[in-house]
Amino acid sequence: ITGLIAAGLLIGVAGFQVALAAGAAWGHLAFGGRAVEAPGPLPPRMRRVSGANAAALVLMAVLTLDGSGWLSLGVPPAAQRVVLWALCGFMALNTVGNLAARHPFERFGMGAVSLTLALLLGRLALGLG
Repeated sequence: ITGLIAAGLLIGVAGFQVALAAGAAWGHLAFGGRAVEAPGPLPPRMRRVSGANAAALVLMAVLTLDGSGWLSLGVPPAAQRVVLWALCGFMALNTVGNLAARHPFERFGMGAVSLTLALLLGRLALGLG
């Protein structure tokens, strides 16, 4: 179930990034509040970055499902562990960035999500999923 929860969180964050890429007025809630300081859409360049982020998050969800046994992509178990540790590390770093953000939503909301993801992915990488 750990893999499903982690993948679900990743897809949820991907949905947020898709909304940003589509022009949702939540730009102040992303990128540390540096791209847009007041509620409004992100500038075009950052909207493209959000689109790329969404694609990366979906890929992370697929890799998480593979590494947790819910999906079979034929990736060897040793490689799955390496991928899960890499994703865990990425989410840990992401947590640091979120906690440094200006807006409470990003600091506490997304910070909690990325910390939870780091812990879940670490659990999977340890084979405790």
